[in-house]
Amino acid sequence: FDEAEKAGVKSVPALVTPDGNVLHINFGASMADVKG
Repeated sequence: FDEAEKAGVKSVPALVTPDGNVLHINFGASMADVKG
């Protein structure tokens, strides 16, 4: 979770891939919800 937080992820579950991309598992969330 520390790495995800550093990457700017404010909600979980989400995965940060080795190349720095953020994969949000909840695909039903809008970008506004994801960005908080």
